[in-house]
Amino acid sequence: MTGRKTVKWGYRTDIPVPLDADGDGAIDLTTWRPRGAVSGLWITRDISPIGWGIEAAGDIPLAGDFDNDGADDIATWRPRRTKLLIYNRTGIKTRLALGEEGETPINRRCAL
Repeated sequence: MTGRKTVKWGYRTDIPVPLDADGDGAIDLTTWRPRGAVSGLWITRDISPIGWGIEAAGDIPLAGDFDNDGADDIATWRPRRTKLLIYNRTGIKTRLALGEEGETPINRRCAL
């Protein structure tokens, strides 16, 4: 197939999260590695891993340009507390009360 390439990336338990980590307009290979009661590990090619989000708290990984700087930020939705936990690329952490219990976020890059 022209224009497609298969790349081995991460472990079977990793969750792929499409995002543009560096703001160049291209989707970067990124996964969130759940690790139980410790911070999940965000792994993006050519960027140091970041611990953010906790599997045991029910966190759901997602990404978006929450600070409008042109690059996607990593985030997790914590449904039990209805909080969006955002970590932007400069290291600023934001917690927002958002939505209601039982709601599920949709990543803007998901295909329905």
